[in-house]
Amino acid sequence: MRRRRWPLRVAVAVLLVLRLDVALFSPHLLLQAFNPLSTNLAALALCAVAWLAEAPSAADS
Repeated sequence: MRRRRWPLRVAVAVLLVLRLDVALFSPHLLLQAFNPLSTNLAALALCAVAWLAEAPSAADS
């Protein structure tokens, strides 16, 4: 049974929009230790892992 993957797409879109928002409106936050750029990149990497883990295989068809 193939799972729906739309929540991952929504999460990626929201993370990209939030990163752009911080870059435009609060660029001083990008200089901190755990800044929005590094945390968003980690979250995007987790989304990529989840995307690849849910990829349909030959056994699903």
